[in-house]
Amino acid sequence: MSGLILLGPGSAAAAGSVLDQVKDAGVVRIGIGNDSPPMNYMDETGQWVGFDVDLADALARKMGARVERVQVNNKTRIAYLANGQIDMTISNLSHTRSRDQQIDFAEPPYLWTAKVFVAKKGRFTDAGQLGGKTVCVNQGSNAFTAAPAVIEKLGGAKPDMLSLQRNADCMLAVRQGKADAFSQDSPIIAALSGGESDDLGMVGKGYSPGLYSIGVPPQRQ
Repeated sequence: MSGLILLGPGSAAAAGSVLDQVKDAGVVRIGIGNDSPPMNYMDETGQWVGFDVDLADALARKMGARVERVQVNNKTRIAYLANGQIDMTISNLSHTRSRDQQIDFAEPPYLWTAKVFVAKKGRFTDAGQLGGKTVCVNQGSNAFTAAPAVIEKLGGAKPDMLSLQRNADCMLAVRQGKADAFSQDSPIIAALSGGESDDLGMVGKGYSPGLYSIGVPPQRQ
């Protein structure tokens, strides 16, 4: 799979040049978050783990390079790529049209996902009921625009959007009543909910399906 991601037909044009640079340097700088289990997070021993971390390590081995993990968040994972601070981003990054304007994406994507809403269990039965309520999202998440769009499509008024730096902060905001709902990708919601009390539940159906992909630097003309 690693070879196909970087070299297969349809790969971003920039990927080949990145591969050449990495082979010359013997190091690949990969931007990875640490706040989105099961994709990337710090475990109880302080180790950086998750699917994205494993994928980054596997790609580095395939390229014969040493991996240099660079911590990014939802706001910096694209900026670092665009300004050359990292060679690629593997950080629960959905391939969207708006992001196509800033960076390129290697093919194929590696995980299908969809966004969901969670709220206090039993409070809402449909996402349209979140109209006019406060919905929390992680800073830099495209849920900031996708969540209001689906709520209004279902007949709800435009919600008040609360943007916090960490996913766990949004989950806590819902539990403390500072937000009415939290929206994020389904794998991340599932991981954050795991092991917790059953006071939160999903509201309505999944929406805004997407594909997690590897971000690479934009092709220079």
